[in-house]
Formats: sequence, structure tokens, C-alpha cells
Amino acid sequence: MARPKGTKKVKKHVFQDPTIEEIVEMEIEVKDPVTGKMIKQKVKVKKLKKIIDNGPRVFMGASSVIDDLEKEENERILSEPDQEE
Repeated sequence: MARPKGTKKVKKHVFQDPTIEEIVEMEIEVKDPVTGKMIKQKVKVKKLKKIIDNGPRVFMGASSVIDDLEKEENERILSEPDQEE
């Protein structure tokens, strides 16, 4: 069935940024520095999603990585049989 005349197509809002949860309108008051009057404005505020923390991160220095690689290489050399025999 077609849409009645005069009605507009309703768009569902899809956020381009996945960290945005919703957009809310708020009213703020600002004092004009020139006239000294209080001005009320409606502004749109983006509410962001919570960031899930996976716990403390451990920093591995380059020296520890090199040491681990050297240990693996030494173990591999010792476990390989001699090819000359």
C-alpha cells in the first residue's frame, strides 16, 4: 500500500560512529559578555557508550622479546639431531 500524500518518508537514524549511544537535546544557559544577559540555548549532546576495560596491560620490552626468541632458538638447536651422522 502506498504512502498517503503529504507524509514524508521516515528515516531510521543510524550512527556512523559506533561509540555514540544516543543524541540528546539539552538546554544550557550562557551569560553574554557584552550585554550581561542570560541566554538559553538548546544544544544537541552526544552520549557515548561505556568503554570496556580489559584489565591492566603489561608492557613487554624489546629485550624480553629478544631473550624469549633466543631461548626458543637454543632449545630448537639442542633438540635437533646431528645431520652429519
